[in-house]
Amino acid sequence: MGYYMSVIIGILDSNQNTDVIVNVDTVNQKLIWIPRDLYIFPLRNRINIAFSKGGHTLFLNMINRLGYKAKHSICIPHTTSMKVFESLKISVPIREYSQYYYPLKPFTFIEDGQKIIQFDPPSEELYGERIHQYLGARYRIDKKPAFLDFDRIARQQLFLKALLETKFDFSQFLKEPIYISDQDAIQELKKVNSEYQLELFDHVVSARIRSKEVLLKKTWYAKLIRIYLNRVDPFLSSLNPLSKCK
Repeated sequence: MGYYMSVIIGILDSNQNTDVIVNVDTVNQKLIWIPRDLYIFPLRNRINIAFSKGGHTLFLNMINRLGYKAKHSICIPHTTSMKVFESLKISVPIREYSQYYYPLKPFTFIEDGQKIIQFDPPSEELYGERIHQYLGARYRIDKKPAFLDFDRIARQQLFLKALLETKFDFSQFLKEPIYISDQDAIQELKKVNSEYQLELFDHVVSARIRSKEVLLKKTWYAKLIRIYLNRVDPFLSSLNPLSKCK
């Protein structure tokens, strides 16, 4: 891969974990989504905890282990994105009927209560809570996606494409609290326009580590690791009396 001069954008959840991760490659004019469930072995956890554990330094270090060469990162608290989007109305295409379980309120846990939401083609005007439902819904009811987060990422890409095409003023985010590793990151982001290609880091295989569903970067040995983990992890969980309480 080896992309240069890129900026990593992270949208933080209430625990300061990066719920959304996008690599902004200003050289090749690409926006590349990185699944938050991607497991990084030095972290011994998913990549989405890197910022909360070690700030921009650890976040960039773990991202670059995937083969990128990101120089800067910007992390946006979920409260900031909620405030910026509170007066937004935007139309997005709906490619197929879909139905999801969703928390009773945005940025709360689905275990604390859930409701059913759905999206109907050919398009929908999003505003208020509906924006957060569209961007965040993961637990699909009508069919099972191959990878849980890829369905959600596809909707995020359509949403961002719509924002870029309508020339949305992204400088609004700078008026609210955000975390920036270096001010040069802002100058890099000003280069982004509707001509950028939207891609996904999808060279992955699924696995289960310590009873967590995760993704592993696809390598020649990844399938062997997955077989090992899928055999060992259930056995270890059966020996741990606390595992059934999680």
